Amino acid sequence: FQLIKDVAGNQLDSELSNFRVSGSTLYFSAFEGSEMWKTDGTTGGTIQVSATSDISGFNNFFGWDSKLFFEGDDGNGDQLWVYDPIGDSVTNLSNLPGGSNHDPSDYAVIDDWLYYRGEDSNDNNGHLWRTNGNATFQLDDTITNVDELVVLNGKLYFEGNNNSEGNELFEFNPASLSLNSISKARIRLYPNPTSNYINIMSEILITKIEIFDLLGNAILTTDIQNNIDVTNFQSGMYVIKIHSDNGQVTKKVVLD
Repeated sequence: FQLIKDVAGNQLDSELSNFRVSGSTLYFSAFEGSEMWKTDGTTGGTIQVSATSDISGFNNFFGWDSKLFFEGDDGNGDQLWVYDPIGDSVTNLSNLPGGSNHDPSDYAVIDDWLYYRGEDSNDNNGHLWRTNGNATFQLDDTITNVDELVVLNGKLYFEGNNNSEGNELFEFNPASLSLNSISKARIRLYPNPTSNYINIMSEILITKIEIFDLLGNAILTTDIQNNIDVTNFQSGMYVIKIHSDNGQVTKKVVLD
């Protein structure tokens, strides 16, 4: 182990955080996010990033395209900034009006775009944004609570709330610029346990319902979706297979 740099000196805590590599440089914040520093792994190469001296509130660092993207505040709210080490310059990418907080976080890269969660000037809910390092765009203002961005097969997946289904799984397709909810439709059986009837509440159209015992024996097949009479069934656990045009869902119910 080797001490690279006593940033604070005088046996004081430097309060380092937000470690992130971009290119061949490690960036981090010091003194509880009030300063940005960088290091090449040597004592002499561990210095404060002077271009960011007028910014504070550093948080949520992300390295991409040999640049560092980060949250910072120059007195006009928490905005998305980018530091270019080649030109040793910083640029406010979001620059929301009226000092509104943008609070960027949860970054993910697809092709030439950096996607992230950010707030607009209308509310403090996280929406889906993207930037190419020069311009920044809000992709949607209806889905809120955006976070946990991840890329799979060229598409972006994240948690969001469309104000009708709660926080669910969403997909963004960069090719079509379309947002889709891919959460499984909710189906609820009640009461459970029961002794007389099974009711089914569903957000999809049900085509068939099958009831099996735990040995796999078919007990009932029906298209009735409410008040399924199970009065004559023996006590125990049963498997309910619910069929629809969207596929099949399996639930369990206990009869007492």
